Amino acid sequence: MTRDLLRLAQEAYEALAEADPAADPSEPGIAPGLAWQVHLQKGCRFLAAARHCLMKGPRPGFYTGAMELAFCSMERTLQAHLMHREGYRGEDFRAHLVAFRESGTRGILEPDVARALEDLWVDFRNENYYREGIPGRSSADRIVALASELHLLVARSRPAYRGVCSCPKGARV
Repeated sequence: MTRDLLRLAQEAYEALAEADPAADPSEPGIAPGLAWQVHLQKGCRFLAAARHCLMKGPRPGFYTGAMELAFCSMERTLQAHLMHREGYRGEDFRAHLVAFRESGTRGILEPDVARALEDLWVDFRNENYYREGIPGRSSADRIVALASELHLLVARSRPAYRGVCSCPKGARV
């Protein structure tokens, strides 16, 4: 059984290494471009996926997933802004909390806001991602709303960001 897992892992790794962008269509809403553009688009797509996890319907209620994707959206959105405004590169973000911390240091967010986001991320991960915590709808709704506001704040902060993001026009991002 573990041999099957090893084989599948090796196949996945090879597929990543051999990927031909011309032959393999990319994810809708993410187009090749400058690194900051790709990160902003990923932030937008993570947010859309978080909203999808909250949708009502025959299988609603993927609240842990919605929250995780919302945090990913915040992280990618801040990374995009740091890359564009401050010259950061992808390899500068090897640790998850760098984008939050540096956003407070660089004046993108007020330091206490950046610390609060960082603390929220750590507390969420400690309780719900790594332990037995099970978030409910209201928690997920609030985290997704927070991610939406942060993404909106960044997406509207610079003229260069207009048209890069794939959020629907007129949406509260």
